Amino acid sequence: IIRATSAQACERFEPGSLDVVYIDGNHRYDFVLADLERWSSKVAPDGHIILNDCYVSPLAKRQHISVLEAVSSFIKLTDWRPVALVNRPFTDVVITRDAHLRPSLLMMKKLLLLLTKKWLLTKLRKQ
Repeated sequence: IIRATSAQACERFEPGSLDVVYIDGNHRYDFVLADLERWSSKVAPDGHIILNDCYVSPLAKRQHISVLEAVSSFIKLTDWRPVALVNRPFTDVVITRDAHLRPSLLMMKKLLLLLTKKWLLTKLRKQ
């Protein structure tokens, strides 16, 4: 566990050294876009970024959640593309680089396991 701001934590990793980055930080547009720009360089060429709370609804609007809008801008400006979306109220979206749009079965299994564990932990906390 690293206790630091996103910017401080990002400095601890070499470019291309991470297979998966899970971003669940400040949900306002400029913060999400900054996190994407900052962390994308740390992800391996065939790696993935998972973003939490890509949700458009009245509730999200009241909470100023702009993750989906920031992801949309980021993929328009870069070679990153969406490859998976978890269909639930506060959903996760998975993005990868354009050249790696056909993720391996093993990587997809790892992502599914990670998302399932996160979902289970969320359910347990609510009990």
